[in-house]
Amino acid sequence: MLHIGRSTTLAGLIVWVAACQGVRADPYQTVDQGFGRYVDRTDPLVWAMKAKSLARGPYEFWRGSRDVFYAWAKTQCRDWVADPRAFVPSHGDVHFGNIGAYPTAPFGSLSFGPVDFDDSAALPFQLDLLSIYITSRLVAEDKSIAFPEPVARDCLDTIVSAYTTALTSGKTPTELLAGDELVKEVSEDAGKKYKKEVDRYCESGRFRATIVKNDKLMEVLRPADKFDRAAFGKALKELASTDPAIGVMFNYTSAGEFTGAIKDVALRTRLGSSGSQGLDKILVLMTEPLRGQTGDVLLYLKQQIPSAPERQKLAAAVSQTPGQRCVTMTSALNVPPALFSAAVELDGKSYWLTLKEPWSNELDWSLIQNSDDIVHYARITATTLGAAHGAQGRGAGLKPLLTTDLIATLRERGDAYAKYCGEQYEQFVSDPRVKLLRAQADDVIRKLSESR
Repeated sequence: MLHIGRSTTLAGLIVWVAACQGVRADPYQTVDQGFGRYVDRTDPLVWAMKAKSLARGPYEFWRGSRDVFYAWAKTQCRDWVADPRAFVPSHGDVHFGNIGAYPTAPFGSLSFGPVDFDDSAALPFQLDLLSIYITSRLVAEDKSIAFPEPVARDCLDTIVSAYTTALTSGKTPTELLAGDELVKEVSEDAGKKYKKEVDRYCESGRFRATIVKNDKLMEVLRPADKFDRAAFGKALKELASTDPAIGVMFNYTSAGEFTGAIKDVALRTRLGSSGSQGLDKILVLMTEPLRGQTGDVLLYLKQQIPSAPERQKLAAAVSQTPGQRCVTMTSALNVPPALFSAAVELDGKSYWLTLKEPWSNELDWSLIQNSDDIVHYARITATTLGAAHGAQGRGAGLKPLLTTDLIATLRERGDAYAKYCGEQYEQFVSDPRVKLLRAQADDVIRKLSESR
């Protein structure tokens, strides 16, 4: 019997009644109360675009609705969460588009590894493995590729085998995957002239209004009128003086020099984004800020918020700012380290600061054509995560947890979540609130496309 006291909230009562009646969770509410409370609802290119991105299909919903996944995992993966031995620095948002080439020293060089650490956290390693299998299933569904029992078994065997091999190999993902043709293709932009990236986004020292590819609108760049250039200059000065790895890269040392080097600032909206759609993405064009590099450079500020595992109380809240947490996890999972990774706090918001560069590239899941391709992508992803999880000697502690029943457990939970994700997606797209937001986003995009 439920005893209702003074501390019982109406929301708690509604949740209890819904559970008793078998009512499905409200995916819009889950995303809204997790991710949504950190975004600007008045901006037509923010919350409406987030809803539109999640509504593109079950796979895109999976990529962009991490709050839904971690709310589910909190109850369905209690045994993993209860085992402190299983916790490692984890990516937290594993899908094929978050594995790829990233810039390392020297300028223009690339390594291969996990990218995009918005939802990184200390988590049971099994959750990243589970995400590879869920991704594989949902990509198959999206591409109308059969995923029968033998394929599912082969996919999971490959994931666990590749992960286990990489975990204690002592090698980097770049070394382990050096012979893979797909990895070579992803890394082929190493050494590409940096000026081409600046020219792609800027003209005559100012940001372009839109970025178009094959006559299709890809990105919108709006003036960042509220951006505090002096505060950013001061933040860069602090970075340069407190972080030797960052300081040695800059030509400037004083706040005034950094501020004076800022030529233009833009708010960036990538229409194809899913997970971080709705958070601030700021591009800063600067005059020759880097030592040894002539010409302008783009710095990239990407807003960070508490990770989805934190928001759903599956992972413990961290004492660092979200930007600092992102930098720490990047350092833990990228071996060798990324060329430029720092945290900046501006106007009450936390940002991950990197270089906007032309060399990095992610696995392109849209190129997948058959089940063999899916297994191939899964092997690359599992190898990458095994090496990342096992870095700095962590692999020895995880290997005993790779028990014989792990594959069966991953299969059961992965199949269950893929089904649940599909149901949540259908409920999400049929929600009147989502339909209204999608219409708003479509109207904004239409007007932007007509005006360019």
